[in-house]
Amino acid sequence: MKNIYKDIEILTVTYKSDHIIKSCLKKIDKKYKITIVENSDRKNFKKNIEKRRNTKCILTGSNIGFGRAFNIGAKNIKKRFILHINPDVSINNKIISEIYKVGSKIKDLAILSPTESLKLTKIKKKNKYKLIETDYVKGFFMFINNQNCKKSNYFDENFFLYLEEFDLCKRLKKYGYKIYK
Repeated sequence: MKNIYKDIEILTVTYKSDHIIKSCLKKIDKKYKITIVENSDRKNFKKNIEKRRNTKCILTGSNIGFGRAFNIGAKNIKKRFILHINPDVSINNKIISEIYKVGSKIKDLAILSPTESLKLTKIKKKNKYKLIETDYVKGFFMFINNQNCKKSNYFDENFFLYLEEFDLCKRLKKYGYKIYK
């Protein structure tokens, strides 16, 4: 677990989400590097959010949609894993640690996503997680193997909002990578 801060960069895409992004980031250790792609030209938002240690904000200039904004952020990330979270996700260090502990051991991983309650299914007797291979996951929280996903060029920018994660998962499976929940 000592490599967790070197291995993960958190990425979130926002659109005028000042009121929710701060509560999202509040429970995340400031040692994590965070990239926020804001779908606007709001320089005051950028200035205020970058006061947080290890946080970078990229302004797109206008609302270019989720897929394009995500791709801008992802293409700037060199770390092994991207943890994408929507700005309204309530997350903490324990959740990040658990998803990293599980996901970092899967060689052919493309994306790992917990249930909507941000939990992986735990096998009680063995204190291990039961991963379910699936065709797609919802995009609100995705632990992404950056190296494996680069081949897909991330999201198809023809999708403005909604269903882009289904398309990405479909393309990643064609490359032979696995999607788990």
